[in-house]
Amino acid sequence: MLQMHATLTAPPLEREPVGSTGLEDVARSTGRDRTLAQRVASVAGAVGVALLVPVVILLIGLPVVLVVRLLVEAVTWILAALL
Repeated sequence: MLQMHATLTAPPLEREPVGSTGLEDVARSTGRDRTLAQRVASVAGAVGVALLVPVVILLIGLPVVLVVRLLVEAVTWILAALL
């Protein structure tokens, strides 16, 4: 009976830096190889976010200010009626 023996050798282990996944991020391109359309889209997104923050502040702040003004007017009206 013929027996065959195979010897398997593992490739040498290469150490990766701690925390490295060994994956390369290819989704985001570097600055030099970006097209004009990509640059315009980035600027438009940044402008949209920059304008969104003040709008949110107004949407939250305006009802609060109106309620405070209503309370102040109600208190002054009541005090004027009593005096």
